Amino acid sequence: MNIYAKKGTKVRFTGKGGYDSENEFARKHLGIGDVYTVVKTEVGQSHTSVYLEGLEGIAHNGEKVGQTFNSVMFEDIEL
Repeated sequence: MNIYAKKGTKVRFTGKGGYDSENEFARKHLGIGDVYTVVKTEVGQSHTSVYLEGLEGIAHNGEKVGQTFNSVMFEDIEL
């Protein structure tokens, strides 16, 4: 997916990529092939976090981090 996606952009969860723990976590909360709406992205040097609409309060590794997922697990979709 475009790591600079704007708010409202639609992306599809592929269920592929990311670290094993990230992918396992995402698969518990997201459906493979389902479409989600981007709230924002946080671009780092080697990792981009994606915040998704409607997934507030999801915790990863026991930490409350909001709705962040690794961008490599998503693909852009055309509407």
